[in-house]
Amino acid sequence: MSAPPKVWFITGSLTGFGREMAELLLRRGNKVIATLRKPEALAPLARKYSRDQLLVLKLDVTEEEEIKSTFAEAHEAFGRIDVVFNSAGDGTSGGPQCLLIGAFARSGTRAGARVPPLSVPSLVLSYIG
Repeated sequence: MSAPPKVWFITGSLTGFGREMAELLLRRGNKVIATLRKPEALAPLARKYSRDQLLVLKLDVTEEEEIKSTFAEAHEAFGRIDVVFNSAGDGTSGGPQCLLIGAFARSGTRAGARVPPLSVPSLVLSYIG
């Protein structure tokens, strides 16, 4: 018996870890919100999957309000977000960050969260907070 599909919010989906994760998760039947600065660049991938499996959204992770509004749009489209995979950036601040939303929601605390103050995961936590 396989696990039900999860809804993944992925930044930096154009290339590298973000793109690889998006494609792997889609092949495995998960739902993906793929974000990047130029969504039209993912048109070939978007043609392969229905909108109820892949949602491509514009996101510049240096803009706090854009992070919040994009996350809200993604949440509205799928009704939930299970995992945030933040791979956007230039590689100078470390590797990809992954946040399991359910773990934070169930614990009721963010004391163990080690994320930079203006990062996608920390802003998502403030959204679900």
